[in-house]
Amino acid sequence: GEKGVKVLEPKDGSWARSDTLGYFKGADNIMFYDNELYTAAHPSLLKFVGHVGDNRKNSPGQIFRADLDNGRVEMIYEDDGSLMSAPSTAFRYKESIYVAQVFRPYILKLPLPKAN
Repeated sequence: GEKGVKVLEPKDGSWARSDTLGYFKGADNIMFYDNELYTAAHPSLLKFVGHVGDNRKNSPGQIFRADLDNGRVEMIYEDDGSLMSAPSTAFRYKESIYVAQVFRPYILKLPLPKAN
């Protein structure tokens, strides 16, 4: 099937697909800020599963931003797991991106990159 985040809207008592956003491999929670979508992603399912079994093992992560007006998707942050291991949520507040992780007891505050 077609890859991507499918947008569904109610139509005649059921759901109809209205759009497809970008594809994010291993996407976790999706957050919105104005006309932007932010998601954390797990690019290696194998390493993520290893991290679940032993949180001392690093799991790489990526943060994506999608512009809902033009459909453009960009990876705005990537880490091999040494700083950001198994990110679960990325959200924007003012001019920063905050990233929560599955097992690490802190939230990362990252500068908001300029849109490409």
